[in-house]
Amino acid sequence: MKIEKKNIMITGIFILAIFITYMLLQILLPQETEVKNQLVIPSYTKKEYAYVEVERGNLEKSKTVILRYQSDVTQDYYFNIDFDKVGKVCVIKGDYVKRGDLLAELECQDIKDNIKRIKEEMQALDTNITYQKEMKSLADTKEEKEAFDLAIQNDTGSKNVLAEELKEAQMTLLDYQIYADIDGQVTYIPEYWDLIYANVSKSDKIISIEGVNSGFIGTFDEEYISVLEETTQIEIDDVSYDIKLMPLGEANDSGKLKIMYTLMDESIDMKNGASGKLTFELGKMENILYLPEKCIFIIHDECYVYRLDEDGYRSPIQVLVGETVGTYTEIKEGLEEGEQVCYE
Repeated sequence: MKIEKKNIMITGIFILAIFITYMLLQILLPQETEVKNQLVIPSYTKKEYAYVEVERGNLEKSKTVILRYQSDVTQDYYFNIDFDKVGKVCVIKGDYVKRGDLLAELECQDIKDNIKRIKEEMQALDTNITYQKEMKSLADTKEEKEAFDLAIQNDTGSKNVLAEELKEAQMTLLDYQIYADIDGQVTYIPEYWDLIYANVSKSDKIISIEGVNSGFIGTFDEEYISVLEETTQIEIDDVSYDIKLMPLGEANDSGKLKIMYTLMDESIDMKNGASGKLTFELGKMENILYLPEKCIFIIHDECYVYRLDEDGYRSPIQVLVGETVGTYTEIKEGLEEGEQVCYE
């Protein structure tokens, strides 16, 4: 009897152990759906990526344009304003002119008279200021010196106002005049009778000059004209030549200006049609973060790079970029100096 009870107890404990083991396995082991959803990677070999470091420094902004050499340069001239008639023509067909020579002008005697008046008034103020300074040096009292200082200050202020008026009047006069931009020969001019009695429009060609100077011709945006150097170099087939700037007229309605660079060494026999590269500086971007442009890729108008993490793997990082200068792009946000970025 005792043996039977003992066997029953052992059997019960055994069944209970099996049940507990089964429950634990249900809890610890993943279910069938979990196993199916798991991504199984049998093996993975870490790849060695080519990378660069994010740098901080300065970038020189520049622009390169292609200029073509022309041995026969012809320049056409127009007035900048519409007017009734031409007042004076200073050349005839066949004349040789030099850069800076006055070619023609509209009736503008009133503007010239105004310029003459302003200059005379400025001269009178200069004389008076000189006199006031001499008298101040001879003054005995503080009050007298202060009175002369006030007079000098008033005259100087009046002179500055006149200087602005003179500048404006001279700029206006330039609209009424045409000056030669190149050395050359006058090859076209309308009949004198038509110039005197016909209305003059901005679209009417007044004079043409065939240049005796050959040079490298190009068209520039007006915004770049201020940074062009008077003398610089042009590169042709890895050889640099010294050249000198010669603007050809005013900017057109679209803001483009035609310019010519002449060779400073006139003995050089340059082939007609030869092209060269002119590079000019546009300023400096200082203390910025930058990367080679090849490191950046675009997805849906957003910029990304692959940053190389400490564990040797790469991860995509969104960045905010600035200007691209040459082969480098400014990084405004998203990276720190010294971080490693993949480029393949």
